[in-house]
Amino acid sequence: MSKKFYAVSRTTGERWKPRKGIKEFLVMYDSGYLAVATYYDWEGYAISPLNQQEWQCVTKKGSVE
Repeated sequence: MSKKFYAVSRTTGERWKPRKGIKEFLVMYDSGYLAVATYYDWEGYAISPLNQQEWQCVTKKGSVE
């Protein structure tokens, strides 16, 4: 997961984690919305947006190097 942002469940407060055995990670659009990129060997990547009512985006503040 990225050190700059992550997703937190609004109901449970737990961080988003990739499913076991599946290559997936969070991505952020320029607009600030989050999506899950899933890699499939036979198709490439599939991107599906996270539900904004269920997941909250948390960004870490820090200095830009």
